[in-house]
Amino acid sequence: MKRSTALKLLAAGAAGAAAYAFYHNQNSVLTVDRYPIPAKVSSAVHVIHLSDLHSKQFGLSNTDLLRVIIDEHPDFVVITGDFVDDTGRHIPDLINFLTLLTGVCPVYYITGNHEHRLNCFDSLMEEIAETGTMVLDNRIASCEIKGSSFHILGLEERLGRIYRDNTHFTDPLRGYRTKKLKELEGLDGVRIVLSHFPQKFALKGEESYCNFDFDLMFSGHAHGGQWIIPKLGPLFAPQQGVLPLYTCGVYGDHPKLVVSRGLGPSTMPFRLNNRPQVVHVILYPESAE
Repeated sequence: MKRSTALKLLAAGAAGAAAYAFYHNQNSVLTVDRYPIPAKVSSAVHVIHLSDLHSKQFGLSNTDLLRVIIDEHPDFVVITGDFVDDTGRHIPDLINFLTLLTGVCPVYYITGNHEHRLNCFDSLMEEIAETGTMVLDNRIASCEIKGSSFHILGLEERLGRIYRDNTHFTDPLRGYRTKKLKELEGLDGVRIVLSHFPQKFALKGEESYCNFDFDLMFSGHAHGGQWIIPKLGPLFAPQQGVLPLYTCGVYGDHPKLVVSRGLGPSTMPFRLNNRPQVVHVILYPESAE
């Protein structure tokens, strides 16, 4: 083999290895982002927020993801949907992961649009509940953590099921969700809303969730804007379109919206400047401000 040919092959191999390393870093290396937020708590409470895994695996049955969560010492975990993609891949691994996670701390789960596209939706929800995970379908779960009261409303929005059926958009549960949001307003303690869709936080008119009196809303769905372009920002998010507003971080004053960039791939499988994210919210006493 000529020296020039060998050098070209070596250069091509190095370029391929560099491209693979970049792809792996952008799509499979977990990052933890921590957000301190004042709340009506007597001592610090640690909340892990996960979203949009889309059947991705971080280690066998997501043991690498589990290890990252354990290292953050959470008091509870909230999952805001699309943990399985609409192909139904790796459901046994998901069940195993949730079984292990509920052994660490309480876990609260709502569905996204992908779960609702599955023909096995009902049986999947039963399997998830059997792990000890609390599946909230327009229900409020109340608990006490470190001497502080928490009320967590999980909203069942069912957009995925409507899309799967290919019928005209209707929202038969809108009135019931409004009723549950008003019920949440009347409770004392830290009031939390779980909604897969961040754009519902600040819709125009009375349908906006931020019109209601609660403390925090956790959402996903936006995939961090998929590609984050320097000086331009997040590129695209479902239902928000180009240059979306709600993609990652904390928005608003009261209530506050916390949006996860998500963990797994979406229709556009490659993430750019947008590594898979574990959100860690530290709720600290308001008196400490």
